Amino acid sequence: MMSKQDILEPFQIHASSPFIFEAGTSRKLSYGDFYRYSVQAADFLTSNGVKYQDRVGICLENSVEFAALYFGCLLIGATAVPISPLLTFREIKFILMQAGVEHLIYSVKTRIVFRKAT
Repeated sequence: MMSKQDILEPFQIHASSPFIFEAGTSRKLSYGDFYRYSVQAADFLTSNGVKYQDRVGICLENSVEFAALYFGCLLIGATAVPISPLLTFREIKFILMQAGVEHLIYSVKTRIVFRKAT
């Protein structure tokens, strides 16, 4: 099992090196920038009731936000459950139930999946 230090070490060693480039935009973040963004995501999660060992469904398009929320979960000891917005509501519901998801994050773009179900 990886320790928190194992996760953080590359971000400290390569703080100024490029880490992530978002396709379709000109946005890019260094390891250090992405780490700070992930800490903000972790703060967002905890301020919204996510606790250690909670399961967090993340139904977002591929984005820097998705990656930061995933790492934010790692930082607070929660389990990220990535969910493709390309799935049907029935498939997503199955994943949510089987994984025991307690919190769900989705965006304006991906909420259409949930609207279609109602």
